[in-house]
Amino acid sequence: ICVDSMGNPYYTGIVNGTVTTTKLNQTSYSSSLDMFVMKVDRAGDSVVWFTYQGDTGIDESRAITIGDDGSLYIAGHTNTPNSLSYRAQIASQLKGGTDVILSKFDNDGYLLWSQYVGDSADDEAYDIRFANNSVLVVGQTQDAQSTTQLRSNFAGPSIGGLDSVNNGGYDGFVIKTDTAGKLVAGGLYGGKANDFFQGVDILRSSGRVVVIGTFKSPDLSNNFSSSQYGYQLNGYSTTNTAPPSDAFILSTGSGLDVQWGRYFGGSGLESGYSVRINQVDSSIFVCGATASTDTINFNAQLEYSLNKFLNATVASTTNTDGFIGSLNPKGALIW
Repeated sequence: ICVDSMGNPYYTGIVNGTVTTTKLNQTSYSSSLDMFVMKVDRAGDSVVWFTYQGDTGIDESRAITIGDDGSLYIAGHTNTPNSLSYRAQIASQLKGGTDVILSKFDNDGYLLWSQYVGDSADDEAYDIRFANNSVLVVGQTQDAQSTTQLRSNFAGPSIGGLDSVNNGGYDGFVIKTDTAGKLVAGGLYGGKANDFFQGVDILRSSGRVVVIGTFKSPDLSNNFSSSQYGYQLNGYSTTNTAPPSDAFILSTGSGLDVQWGRYFGGSGLESGYSVRINQVDSSIFVCGATASTDTINFNAQLEYSLNKFLNATVASTTNTDGFIGSLNPKGALIW
């Protein structure tokens, strides 16, 4: 969801069936799953417009953002072969089993451009953000080596930079495009296990980018020098080389040059879902899920320990809470 300056909300997601629609560029439902974009009036009384985007494959939209001129950008993934591209700047054809799909619509719901991003393996996008005439997209890729679509302009992970080669399993990716969809910068980040980014935000005053995700790789500690900043995957040791995941937070400059990164978690499983930057003081707010009973709370004002509940749909007790947190601009915990 995103909201324009007049308070009108815009939605995107997945639709499985026919919807009564008006004022569209695509008026018919195409496949088992299509993407949709919808504008609703600020009172919630009526749909202003609704449009599909999709074709023969499975097409999923995961995030939406709005530009300064009211244009809408959506990000997701698709296995539809070639028919979704329109005025593409990056790629006009599907290259892998699943590729990222990026699309731009005007404020009346008409498609301005649409393009694929990816290579021979699976690529998926989870969040998108607009600021300063740039569009930032994050997600995960299984491509062994990135093409120019995801290639970094920076050095490899030995000095904490974005990378141009997948280091194992899934890696997180960050790409930056201009408003026409042309790639400006991009790269991968991850270790030997499965790692991916799920949220992104931009500090408008400087263009600084902060991303959050879920990392299982324990082998990124050489990139960061201080345990104060969560330099190692919690629970990792010589006897436990495959601990549960941690949330992972990465800060870059406007050109995606890495400034710092940190793990966040305890001995259990953590996932990082969303991040927002305070546009006044540059502090960072994060949220996600945790199954840890230790080391998560810091200056906590709400809950101090994990609350346990029974998930009736499974045979065992599921111990999972949401977490919220705040960090200063250098990545140290505030609470």
